[in-house]
Amino acid sequence: MVQVDLPERGRIVMGAVVDGVEEVANITAGDIEEAPDFGASLDTEYILGMAKIKGTVKTLLDIDKVMTSEAVKPHDNTPRIHKARA
Repeated sequence: MVQVDLPERGRIVMGAVVDGVEEVANITAGDIEEAPDFGASLDTEYILGMAKIKGTVKTLLDIDKVMTSEAVKPHDNTPRIHKARA
């Protein structure tokens, strides 16, 4: 969960639903390297950095930027709470 400050709603808690998780790893700050320059054709704004884990290079997302970006929109199937009518 991430706390996000929205100008129109104040601080809210957000979560994400994912299809699956490939791996969970503990990575120290010293293990993270800057993302390489992929050129103008690839936007690296949401990439926190790169880390080598068990001989494989992993791309690390900056979850704070991902969750607070303008690209995050409520899903049409988001459950809504309705008050029962008396």
